[in-house]
Amino acid sequence: MSRGGASFEHRGGAKSRHHSQLIDRITRGFERKAARGEWLGGPGPFGYHVDPATKTLVPDPREATTVQRIFSAYADEHLGATGPGAPPQRRRATQPW
Repeated sequence: MSRGGASFEHRGGAKSRHHSQLIDRITRGFERKAARGEWLGGPGPFGYHVDPATKTLVPDPREATTVQRIFSAYADEHLGATGPGAPPQRRRATQPW
């Protein structure tokens, strides 16, 4: 039997269904992790680290003072992170943030 259009379309449909199922499973997995309060992946935001035992965000005491200074400057003095009196720009790792 030749590889006709119907056969090709059938295989394409199966791939499409598999892709949809995969996306649904990944989405449900993220939703379950979020419902448990777990971090969904990647490094934590500046000022936090991910606790490997609980997979939750925990404040990082080394970075907490910087976050507090930035927040205070923004909220109390109506300044952004680059405004007058802002803390010097630092690097978290090897790339600027």
